[in-house]
Amino acid sequence: MIRLLRMGLLRVLLGLGVLAVLLGGTGYWLYHEGLQRPLALPSAEFHYTLRPGVTLRQTAADLAAQGVMNYPVALTWLVWARWQQRAHQIRAGEYAIAPGTTPRQLLELFISGKTVQYSGAGRPSQTAPHPGRSERCATHGPSGTAHPAPGRPVFPRHLSI
Repeated sequence: MIRLLRMGLLRVLLGLGVLAVLLGGTGYWLYHEGLQRPLALPSAEFHYTLRPGVTLRQTAADLAAQGVMNYPVALTWLVWARWQQRAHQIRAGEYAIAPGTTPRQLLELFISGKTVQYSGAGRPSQTAPHPGRSERCATHGPSGTAHPAPGRPVFPRHLSI
């Protein structure tokens, strides 16, 4: 009888060990492949506007909706930014996102505040940190797409962080 209990316990522990290895491997793959691979920008000169008042969660959902990153990458990006305690540091403004930019670099760009500056002719000239912009930011696509109301979850409730 005791031998049967030991065999059953051994199987359960072995199963849990295999599950832990699989989950750890999946997490590492999502981190490495999701955050290190360049974004799928819709155009070579892609501008993205962050408006004051909306969270990084809404930014990630909007970028996923626009096809810049897929949903698992957007969720991984959000979790990574929160784990690094940097999600609240993004700054409002219009950003020029260069081809080859990775999700990690995108977060750094949004934190840096290096927004597009327009010359007198109304054309983008250079990027420079926007002074005094430390409030939480919002997203708004370049084409004026609508966004959910602030505070409304954009990821499914069971996956919200």
